[in-house]
Amino acid sequence: MEDDKALVESCLSGREEGYKMLYDQYAPLLYAQCLRMMHTESLAEDALQESFINIFQNIHQFRGEKPLLHWMRRIVTTTSLRLLKRNHAVHFSELKEVHHSVEDEDVYFHEDDVAYILSLIKSLPIGYRTIFNLFEIEGYSHKEISELLGIDIGTSRSQLYKAKRILQSKLQHYKNMVS
Repeated sequence: MEDDKALVESCLSGREEGYKMLYDQYAPLLYAQCLRMMHTESLAEDALQESFINIFQNIHQFRGEKPLLHWMRRIVTTTSLRLLKRNHAVHFSELKEVHHSVEDEDVYFHEDDVAYILSLIKSLPIGYRTIFNLFEIEGYSHKEISELLGIDIGTSRSQLYKAKRILQSKLQHYKNMVS
């Protein structure tokens, strides 16, 4: 946390090396987040670039109440969503209620399978993938997602449900293949 404050102070004082250190330290993590949200590498790169512009322009708003990475990840999320909306790349079908829930099962995969699982998530339709990433990976609530995306809470829930169903089906098929 002290390192974060030093980085922020360096940026606030206008020192170029502060900006470079901040970028070098956090760009790989934030780029991975952009890749999860965007459907192409070039859009992920655009999202990262716009995110850092926003981070640098608003660094004076960082209060240090939470870790710097948390603050920057929220900027990356809103920037990525804004890009998706601007490009009309995301569409959510409205459903008011989900009647079934996807069972949370303990599923264990070998380390080598992680890349495959990530590719499955990336293969989801953009709307499903966006909700899945926001809820399961970024930790947003359905209420927060609905506010971020301007959708009903029920739509967020239904998109997550559908994403999980697709992933469960593909994972089951994969487990059957490797068994």
